[in-house]
Amino acid sequence: MFKGVSFILGTFIFASVACAQAAEKECNKTTMLEKNLSELEAVASSAEACPELTQFDFDTLCKDVYERKPSSDESELAYKYQEAMWRMSCAKEGVDDLETARKKIQTMWNKNRESFSCNYSGVTVPKGNITKFSLETNFPNFLINAAKDYKLDMNFKDPRDNRTILDFVRDQIAHMKKAPIDMTPKIQEYERLYNMLQENGAKHSKDL
Repeated sequence: MFKGVSFILGTFIFASVACAQAAEKECNKTTMLEKNLSELEAVASSAEACPELTQFDFDTLCKDVYERKPSSDESELAYKYQEAMWRMSCAKEGVDDLETARKKIQTMWNKNRESFSCNYSGVTVPKGNITKFSLETNFPNFLINAAKDYKLDMNFKDPRDNRTILDFVRDQIAHMKKAPIDMTPKIQEYERLYNMLQENGAKHSKDL
């Protein structure tokens, strides 16, 4: 009889402890979720409070991409265009980590992406989006950085030619294949870019 009571009591105590541990885990999970949501809200609020961009901001970024200049000595970023992207989104070096900066840059990009045009001569798409401009000036670093590292949404039509960047790369590949000279290295480069864009969620305009 005593053994039976002991077994029942032991089972009850074990169940109570297990239940308490499960409740603690659920509590910790909820607390972590609330913390993450709070951080996201703070980042979004900070990004939304960032001043409106001007044409000077867009022109400066285009110039930085065109000139391919390295970043300033005090920056840990590689290029000046990256410094510009952080500045335009109110991300702060030495304060924001990459994930926080990425979220701010994404918010800034989504709000202004169709306005990122570069007014330079000698390009296929005059005043086209900076993603296309970076390719036409033989500096794909910007596009790779934007799509792969910052994970910016590329699924929008450029007002200048009504094509997405994926449309543009596809059309450039087709054009180069018809060229009277051998453009195999360039075609291969663009095919790699095309695959990279698709892997990061880019679509053709017909699929939007």
